[in-house]
Amino acid sequence: MKKSTLLLNKKVFKFLKFIFVLGFILFFSNSTFAHYATKHYIAPVPWNYASDANQFVVSSISVKAVSVVITKSDGTAITTLSVTSNSPNAYRLTGASGALAANTINTIYIDRGLIFISDTPLAVIIRNIESDQVNGGNYAFIKGNAAPLII
Repeated sequence: MKKSTLLLNKKVFKFLKFIFVLGFILFFSNSTFAHYATKHYIAPVPWNYASDANQFVVSSISVKAVSVVITKSDGTAITTLSVTSNSPNAYRLTGASGALAANTINTIYIDRGLIFISDTPLAVIIRNIESDQVNGGNYAFIKGNAAPLII
């Protein structure tokens, strides 16, 4: 091989090595939070969220108090919560689950979804707690809260 070809190969190798090391450092030095966002949209589902059978656990990565506004998907305000990284907040809507009509599948509802909004990243977990038999829960109709749905 020619001397100029060897020098070119060494330069390319050094450049690729530099790019690899730089990428490695950038990838592992960046903090990431998989389920944290400033806005969470919770779409309507066949069962109705608007009952005390569902619990929304809201947490934040901030050590300072964070204000979280909960609205319906049409913009109607429901409530405002305050959360920190050390004290997540559990919120339950009111109403008996058996008294609410189920949402019809393949129907567009503009007022049945929920939106959680904050200035800093937050996480929202939906738990079905009807089967906990809180207030005499109706475990025959709603089962299983061992695996919460993380959004």
